[in-house]
Amino acid sequence: MKTITLLTDFGLKDAYVGIMKGTVLSIFPDVRFVDITHEVDPQDVREGAFIVEEYYTYFEKGAIHVAVVDPTVGSDRKPIIVRRGGHFFIGPDNGLFHKRGRFLVRCPDAIHLNNTEINCLTLDTGNLLSICCYL
Repeated sequence: MKTITLLTDFGLKDAYVGIMKGTVLSIFPDVRFVDITHEVDPQDVREGAFIVEEYYTYFEKGAIHVAVVDPTVGSDRKPIIVRRGGHFFIGPDNGLFHKRGRFLVRCPDAIHLNNTEINCLTLDTGNLLSICCYL
């Protein structure tokens, strides 16, 4: 069973978190979700980056960490997928996977996603990762 962690600034008053989970579960019913938090201060990328750096090592290698904290939702910013230490990180390329500039900058396995056709299967995790990329 694949683990997907979720960290967002969505809050819990609307359906967005449930929609993300439902999309994945409708295709991969054996996924285990772990909600890290959905209460990151709105658009506070630095807070989100700090939390990501703090929690991910407590999960098994191969876990997929989806983080969405983005002050410019809807812009032309590309999403990114990063492989680090056997973990996969998916989110906007806005510094969310940086902490004091160290996290992503020195990571050789970072791919910008160009469109919804998703060409990220080269990371050898199969279709589940491509669905998370699409999200």
